[in-house]
Amino acid sequence: MNAITGLGLTRALAEQARALTLGEIPAVTRAWARQCILDYTACGIAGASDELVLILLAEMREQGGKEAASVLGHSGKLPAASAALVNGAAAHALDFDDVNLAMPGHPSVAILPALLALAEERGASGSDVLTAFVAGYELQCRVGRVIAPGHYDVLGFHSTATVGSFGAAAACAHLMGLNAEQFVTALGIAGTQAAGLKSMFGTMCKPLHAGKASYHGIMAAKLAARGFTSRTDVLECAQGFAKTHSPDFHPERAMETPVGGWYIQSNLFKYHAACYMVHSSIESARKLRDQHGVNPDRVERIRVQLEESCDRICNIPAPRDRPGSQVLAPPRHRDGPVGDRYRAPVHLFGRGRDQPGLDRDPRQGGTRFPHRHPQHLRRDRAAADRRHHPDRPPRLRPARG
Repeated sequence: MNAITGLGLTRALAEQARALTLGEIPAVTRAWARQCILDYTACGIAGASDELVLILLAEMREQGGKEAASVLGHSGKLPAASAALVNGAAAHALDFDDVNLAMPGHPSVAILPALLALAEERGASGSDVLTAFVAGYELQCRVGRVIAPGHYDVLGFHSTATVGSFGAAAACAHLMGLNAEQFVTALGIAGTQAAGLKSMFGTMCKPLHAGKASYHGIMAAKLAARGFTSRTDVLECAQGFAKTHSPDFHPERAMETPVGGWYIQSNLFKYHAACYMVHSSIESARKLRDQHGVNPDRVERIRVQLEESCDRICNIPAPRDRPGSQVLAPPRHRDGPVGDRYRAPVHLFGRGRDQPGLDRDPRQGGTRFPHRHPQHLRRDRAAADRRHHPDRPPRLRPARG
């Protein structure tokens, strides 16, 4: 809190991010960062041919401009900001990209499209990119913590889009070597652009949010470098980001030391191309099918018990397209060849037999990160499985080195 008291919240976070050097990042943290970059790239290539990406790509090509940065899965180049927009949407198109609950949202897809496009344009080194990425990632999580849980859970903002804009701006500002005033100004420019609504989940706008966060970030850093002005206290000022975007404001959280010393070491890599909040349902359903030999033809009813806030995130009972199916509450699983794996999700036990139920957690006012315990009722047997503890979500740890 001393740094915040002396500098103000926005400036304190900016100074912390700006000062980060490669030598200060432990080897294990660098390994996490490399895994995030790998995960983002794979997700972007996998989503590159999605319809929403092709629409954005056609529009950005029509707008034209300096060909400076590559587009994942496509030939030719775009202006750096345009490439950030398209690549961000592509990497989030399948909802397969990583998660951090401190935001809460998708950290890498908000930052890396902008950062890598800018790095390609400037010919930056890999070590500079890695350092800038970690700087933006950590700042992004700190901003998310300051306005949690109301920003996401109560008001319905999509943190990947809003909080992610700050992370992208910080990473780009770090890579560009902006001075203290330019850096904090870039955060202000990012903050006034930050937007994205959870009500758009299940539409093409959700992946667009990730692309826009990257777009906002790279534009904020570039404009600040040219002398564009903004408030330098965007997070904490009257009518600023915190006060207009959340009923909660906890500046004391900004400088807390996370578990392991780095927020990036709590990054979560997905096993399924779907909203993270449905993963435990998927895993439970798979386990019941594989270990209990549940025959879909003999299933009479499926009941999914979930935390109340999921009803505002993962409740599209009859999706009309692939984006809608990614935030579908009932358990489902992707089978078949690689193409079908991403494009044709099917219910594990068939459609039309799923009945979600809602639970409120009295300890946290119904806002606890959800877990599912599907109960699949058969004519001759009932089986239930509780796959994941809500306070210890599953993680895929990166290889060392």
